Amino acid sequence: MHQVKGSDYYTVFSLWDTFRAAHPLYTLIDKKRTADYINTFIKTIRTRRKITRLVHQ
Repeated sequence: MHQVKGSDYYTVFSLWDTFRAAHPLYTLIDKKRTADYINTFIKTIRTRRKITRLVHQ
């Protein structure tokens, strides 16, 4: 995880394993982390012009 202007930037995701339980729960109990995840995706798309593999980089 890196700090990027006002939010955390995550470099390792395991969405395949957690998207059905953990991430929906995060939207309810940890709104800042959820926003940071979304901002990470947006920043990744803007810098790389695509989402390659965000898992295990």
